[in-house]
Amino acid sequence: MRPGRDHKLVKAGLYPTQVNNLFFTHHHFDHNIDYPCFLLCRWDQAAGKGSELNVYGPKLTEEITQKVIGIGGAFESDWQARVNHPYSQQVFVNRGGVLPRVPPAPIAKDVGVGEVAHGDNWKVTSALAQHVQPYLDSLAYRVDTPDGV
Repeated sequence: MRPGRDHKLVKAGLYPTQVNNLFFTHHHFDHNIDYPCFLLCRWDQAAGKGSELNVYGPKLTEEITQKVIGIGGAFESDWQARVNHPYSQQVFVNRGGVLPRVPPAPIAKDVGVGEVAHGDNWKVTSALAQHVQPYLDSLAYRVDTPDGV
């Protein structure tokens, strides 16, 4: 997640609602700066349809996610307004949502070495990466598919 990621995704023909799994290698600001925007845009645009976002990363992934959009998080007042204000509820319904609107609830996981996630035709494994230890943990990911790595 580098700065300008939302714009670059849309320019490439992808929308936040088409992304179901997000992987952080480490938690430097330049990798995390667009994370709040991505979480909230994906949640807002999905209008209650689709699955929650799966977020994987080294230690601090769960904590950062909670501090961004959890109860008491930096953007709680934003999503509270979008869930509870009548005008925001109407926009949600106009997008195809059904009330009551639920808060964003991405599934964030601190992961270590080994299998991280899998789907029907893919598997992601991780290994430790040397970068900024001992201050932050860093991971490298490998994606295996029937077509190869």
